[in-house]
Amino acid sequence: MNTSLPRLAIIGPGLLGGSIGLAAKGNYDVRFWGRNEIKLQPVKADDFFASTDLASVIEGAQLIILAIPVPYMALTAQQLIRSGLKPDQLVTDVGSVKGAVLKDLTPLLIRQGFSFIGSHPMAGSEGAGYGAAQADLLQGASCIITPDPLSKEKQLDFLHEFWQSLGMNTYELNAVRHDDIISKVSHIPHILAAVCAHTALQNPADGAYAGGGLRDTSRIASGNPDLWTGILMENKTAILENIDSAITRLSAYKKALSLDDDSHLRKLLSDDKNSRDHSSLIP
Repeated sequence: MNTSLPRLAIIGPGLLGGSIGLAAKGNYDVRFWGRNEIKLQPVKADDFFASTDLASVIEGAQLIILAIPVPYMALTAQQLIRSGLKPDQLVTDVGSVKGAVLKDLTPLLIRQGFSFIGSHPMAGSEGAGYGAAQADLLQGASCIITPDPLSKEKQLDFLHEFWQSLGMNTYELNAVRHDDIISKVSHIPHILAAVCAHTALQNPADGAYAGGGLRDTSRIASGNPDLWTGILMENKTAILENIDSAITRLSAYKKALSLDDDSHLRKLLSDDKNSRDHSSLIP
């Protein structure tokens, strides 16, 4: 552990927090905070400073990352302040919903003179906890930064540079636009993957006959149900506004099949193929 390096404090040694720490190791003095000493043992085994004492973890940190579920962020922000958070220490998060985060943290941090800029690294896996963390999980992935009108340009530039140093491509969106887009490119696809798994695997043994298509389409349905329940509920407004589009499209396929309308069915498939093939975000 090289304490001459700039310090990075990660609040929560789970899949994403652990992956960030592993990716930043060597360029930062990475410190982890967790509530449970037993769960910190694997983190310490990887030669990280890890403690249940929040003050010792955040002391001197340039960047503090809240890698915890959104419902716990407000309480944790209060604990950061009580633990000696300084106005020049930048706080960010990794939550997949930004409206709820800003609603909770703006009065606690931004309006009290502390520095907070939201982040959303678009990376993950079906695994959970530090044991599933990977140093290359973020490589080549997108990270959406959601600045507040009061965000300082120097800190915003620093945050872009930090995520880019981990191999990520960074973008900026406001919180409302972020939640709308993410409902369409992440949250509704998760629901559809779950529906796919339900429809295809009502008899689990039928999976033996499936090819790669089912594996690819249903893969994210294996994500942690507790985690995803929270994510979907936190972004339910945007999801409800956009999920009708998926329902309408399924109904169109159903109608074309019911009417033996192969021409319309071909057009549906062709249009959706073009949407996928011409996407700028998906290789």
